[in-house]
Formats: sequence, C-alpha cells, structure tokens
Amino acid sequence: ILTQTVPELSLFASTMDQYLKYLHNGEDIFNTYCSSSDYRPIMLPPAPQQRYIDVYPDENQPGPSFKDDIVQQANYEAEVQVYRTLENMYTPHGKCIVLHNFKFTHHQYRLCDKSHDRKGCPKCKGNNAGNIDGECDFLIIGPRYFVVIEVKNMTPNESGIQSDEHSQALLGTFRKSVKQREKIAQLIKSMDSNARICQFTAYPNFSSKYKDQFHLECHEKDTILFKDFSCDISRWWEFRVIHPACYENKLSLQKYCDIRNMLLAIWCTHKDVCKKEKCSLGGCIQETD
Repeated sequence: ILTQTVPELSLFASTMDQYLKYLHNGEDIFNTYCSSSDYRPIMLPPAPQQRYIDVYPDENQPGPSFKDDIVQQANYEAEVQVYRTLENMYTPHGKCIVLHNFKFTHHQYRLCDKSHDRKGCPKCKGNNAGNIDGECDFLIIGPRYFVVIEVKNMTPNESGIQSDEHSQALLGTFRKSVKQREKIAQLIKSMDSNARICQFTAYPNFSSKYKDQFHLECHEKDTILFKDFSCDISRWWEFRVIHPACYENKLSLQKYCDIRNMLLAIWCTHKDVCKKEKCSLGGCIQETD
C-alpha cells in the first residue's frame, strides 16, 4: 500500500538524485586526486588552507578587532603544525586522505541520514538547512577507518603554580573540541553505524609533561595529542589508530567507499557547487591570491 504523498515521493526522488550526485563527485575526486601510490598521506588541500590575516590594523590602535586577528593567526599556525606532522606520516598499511578544515551543512547531513525526520526538525525549516551543522580541523579517511582531529591553541602554565583560570580554560577548550568531534562522528555513523572512528584533540603547543594540568578522566586524556606525538607520528599512528581499527571492523568495502566518496564531495562542495579545484595546488594558490 502506497502511504507516501506525491510531494513526499518527489522529495524522496530529489534527495536520492542529490545523494547519488555527491557519490559521483566524490568518486571522481578520489580517482583524479587520490591515486598516489606513495606511502604518504594525500593532503587536501595540497597546502594548508590559508586563513591568516594579511594586513593587521594599526598596532598603535589595536582594539578588539586587532586582538581577534592575533588569536586567529595563532590558531591557524597551530593547525599548520598538525598539518605538517600529518603530512610527514608514513602509511604503509594503506592510503590515507587528510581533509583540512572539514565542515558540513544540515542539508548535507540529511542527505547522509536516510532516517532523518525533516518534518519534526527545526533545522530543516526555511533556509536553515543551509547552515553549518558541524566542522573539524582535520578529517582523515584511512583504509576502512576514519579519524577526527580537532586542534586547540593552548600553552601550558610553566610557572608550576596551579591556576583555576588556566585549568578552566583548558577544560573549556577540550569540552568544546569533544562536541565538535562528535558532530563529525555522528555524520559518518549516520551513513553506517559500523564505521570505525577514532577521535582526538591536538594541543601542538603543549608538552605531555604538563598533562596533569588537564583535570580530566584517564580515558579523556588518552584522546589528547600533545606536542610530543609529532616526533614519531608514524609509530604513534600505528599503535593508536591502525591496531585498534583492525578489531571488529564490520564495515563492508562498498559501504566504506560510499562514505569516503560522500565525505570527499562534502568537503569540496560550497553552496551546492562541487569545487573540485580545491584539491589542486593551483586551486590553493588561487584561493590565497
């Protein structure tokens, strides 16, 4: 018995067409830009995405805007540190694709989640579906696993004197990163609950010898990437990501490829236009200019 109305069937057909278009675009991106046989990650974009401020306001009159620009610059530099670390990783166990600055809209989420209830969702009302629903600094697509990394620009309190203000700031950045990480994990899980996802928060300016300044549970501290991990990223990756990902991996190859292609297409799509040139070095240069 047909229980869906004509408008509902039309919406379903339109949604499926868009979903298949994303899969096609993602497959094209993978075949065009991710075919390297090198044992190094494929970095997308091929250079860190430029978000720094080219010209600061007059330093004699800094004001709030100037201070915000300084913070943004420092945050960007922290991301670049992680980008360079991942770029130098040795990955003989399979191809890894690193997406820098991944974000998705609510519309893209509902394309992935076939069970999403549009009628009861306030984010689906009006033009809200075009708003950003989640983002992370790095999303790594490995062979049948996924890794979400959020970067936080914080430095340790080297005075040796515990500061409640500093401790609260650390706790706040970590809690915020967890929420951001979970958003990406939710997107991936909506496509297949069997997807294996590892989540980490990187503090590239924070040595592990100061880890006790994080007032967290042990399992939470285990998700922090301190500055030290960059010294031997390949070994760290093997023991913290690859070995755990080998256990109970029930994700089929076809489903993995669909998720991979969908994530690639989402990363390249802005306002319903798939900008595949983002994957090229020429695209990076043009964006910088």
